[in-house]
Amino acid sequence: MGVGSGGKARRRQEKTYRKNGLSRSRRTVFTHSHMGACSCYFAVASLVVFAAAVLATFFFGSRVSNLTGGLGGVAVLLAFGGMRSAMDGFRERDKNYMNCKVGIAANIVILLFLIVVFIIGCL
Repeated sequence: MGVGSGGKARRRQEKTYRKNGLSRSRRTVFTHSHMGACSCYFAVASLVVFAAAVLATFFFGSRVSNLTGGLGGVAVLLAFGGMRSAMDGFRERDKNYMNCKVGIAANIVILLFLIVVFIIGCL
């Protein structure tokens, strides 16, 4: 491995490792990434917190504006935490990364939605 070819060589090594692991004689079943599952949990928690903020605003009006802002901030932090745990999940070896992919996509969509709601609220 020469200088500057670390990424290509590593990808090639991972590809041959996975190919050899899935040989016909013994099938390797990859389990799901644990941090990817945590990322999905973070996404669900962020949605629940945001729904609680919307319901509190709907039922109590402007009397709970501080609570609504705080819950919105917590939802944003949960979405960032979910993205972080999905990125950590990609580092796990010999795992199925589908949970990571779903978790990072869901957290990005939630974060974009929260940013749009914040911008609309500022107008």
